[in-house]
Amino acid sequence: MKKNISKISMPINILMVDDRHENLLALEAILKDMGHHLVFAHSGAEALKLVLKNEFAVIILDIEMPTMNGFDTASLIRKREKSKSTPIIFLTASNATETSIFQGYLVGAVDYLVKPIEPEILRAKVSVFVDLFVKTEQVRQQAALLHRMTQEAHREDISKLKKKSEEAMWQMAHYDVLTGLPNRNMIANRLRDAIEINRSTGSLLAFFLIDLNRFKEINDTLGHPHGDLILKEIGARLQEILPEPNMAARLGGDEFAILLPKLADIKDIDRVIQKIIKTLTTPFLIDGFDGLPIMVEASIGVALYPEHGTNPNALMQRADVAMYAAKQSGRGYAIYVPDLDKHSPEKLMLLTELRRAMDQNELTLYYQPKIAMVTKKVIGLEGLIRWKHPSRGMIPPDAFILSAEQTGLIGPLTLFVIEAAARQCKAWQKEGVAIPIAVNLSARNLMDARLPEQVSEILARYDLSPSSLQFEITESAIMADPHRAAELLARLHKMGHQFSIDDFGTGYSSLGYLKRLPVDEIKIDQSFVTDMVLDEHDETIVRSIIDLSHNLVVRVVAEGVENKETWDHLSALGCDVAQGYYISRPIPANELTRWLSESPWVV
Repeated sequence: MKKNISKISMPINILMVDDRHENLLALEAILKDMGHHLVFAHSGAEALKLVLKNEFAVIILDIEMPTMNGFDTASLIRKREKSKSTPIIFLTASNATETSIFQGYLVGAVDYLVKPIEPEILRAKVSVFVDLFVKTEQVRQQAALLHRMTQEAHREDISKLKKKSEEAMWQMAHYDVLTGLPNRNMIANRLRDAIEINRSTGSLLAFFLIDLNRFKEINDTLGHPHGDLILKEIGARLQEILPEPNMAARLGGDEFAILLPKLADIKDIDRVIQKIIKTLTTPFLIDGFDGLPIMVEASIGVALYPEHGTNPNALMQRADVAMYAAKQSGRGYAIYVPDLDKHSPEKLMLLTELRRAMDQNELTLYYQPKIAMVTKKVIGLEGLIRWKHPSRGMIPPDAFILSAEQTGLIGPLTLFVIEAAARQCKAWQKEGVAIPIAVNLSARNLMDARLPEQVSEILARYDLSPSSLQFEITESAIMADPHRAAELLARLHKMGHQFSIDDFGTGYSSLGYLKRLPVDEIKIDQSFVTDMVLDEHDETIVRSIIDLSHNLVVRVVAEGVENKETWDHLSALGCDVAQGYYISRPIPANELTRWLSESPWVV
């Protein structure tokens, strides 16, 4: 009998769970060449039956499934003895929120992947867990072999090996495979223990959340293997500057955490932050790149016990809020204050009511006409969402749109707006009025690869051509991820949709990138238009945008035209289209129908 085991004697099974068969086929196409046994499950219930009968090296689990979603499925998998340690990778849409991601880790996820899946990343992550599975099986088989060979004579040795195996399993459950740092589970447990100790002693503690800025650029430029080397080095550096009882952990991806369980002085926070910044900004030297020094910057959020929370979830969430505030301000770090938190109870209640509002017909579209300045003809309408709350009255979009985008509710809300615009467009066409309607897309919409198909389905439902529906996008939404945004815009443009760059002049897109986008229209932000008659600087900006747009063979729309003097001034500058209160305020569909028949503008 061989005493060494070079490979495991059972097949390596990978379970893929998704209610959409085409998604399973896409996963199969990515993983089939790895030589493993791929098993399909079309629901959470089917997945639970399979984990009772089979061992899996890793489970790839979609979150959005009917009847039993991914969170519920993962929770039940973890409760079963046979599958409680099986790694679970969640698949999520691009509009996933920090809250839902944290919920996923709480129910047992070890990693997240955002759709559409990048094949190389999925294969790399699966390889890591397969290797862990193989090593674990080798340990198990070696233990079984030793048990058979020394069943009677060496029980004590077998007990030691079993203990060693259990220690290895515990290590994998509590420590990050790549960096060797404690993982999310470990630091959450240590944070919980520290809170209990400090509750009795009255001491302070601090929890830091660290997110590396633009680390995706490092991975894209140097490749993921070199990116992993940098993450390992960051882990080593953090451990070096944070001796016990302090703890550094890797939460996943490019996120790290730090726990200071015994904070003697509030000034210690600033000293630790400066240490972190210094150690991260010390250049990393990567082999194979001619000694090229790589600089890493980070955004750090800090939450304190008991001032900012008295349980691990609250402290982690508020450190996350502070971290995003640091990222937005560019300062590098921020300590939590309630004013930073966009997830106040009132806003969360409003978002809960917004879900209901879409089902209860409380949301409606108002429409504002756009007029060609030469012909004085109505050439389009902009559809603008309004919420008539049963008890709070009319709620302006500013009160809920941003929160909807931050929580992922913007996806269904945008589809609601597109559906409403298509339905109204068809109704007007039946009355002999064919005017295209423009709706707004957010940054999250531009990351959703499913949007073109969803738009196509809505148009087919109302028998409309793509020219009936136009889209408006802000510069900042495009520049959140220019490459993915450009790909999605190109798909929609190929289908026959036209695009406007909204609020032009307030963003930060480069002219070179703008030239490569399928843009048909540029809308000058009303902040420049409103006072252009009185402010020569605003007039210069407006004139420059008009000249730029015409050089790019793109029409120009001026927003915020509130009087005839502004209209005449824009006309003299060669502006193509006007929109504003001088023509009409945004009004409901029934009022606009009457306006179209009575207005002095040509329909």
